[in-house]
Amino acid sequence: SDSEISVAQLLAKVGLATSVSEGRRLIKGNAVEINSEKVSDEQAKIACKKGENLLVKAGKRKFAKVVFQ
Repeated sequence: SDSEISVAQLLAKVGLATSVSEGRRLIKGNAVEINSEKVSDEQAKIACKKGENLLVKAGKRKFAKVVFQ
């Protein structure tokens, strides 16, 4: 079954933020993109679909490719 995770939690989980609250700060500062789309809502959630790929960007130099298992 597919579940949801908040964008701030995802950032912390993949190592693009040191904590969930830092993830929220990055989102507030318009520094987060998922698949080239800006994330501006710090409460935003994304669905974790099995086998889905996401390109997560935090700031100018931090990237992570996320594949849901």
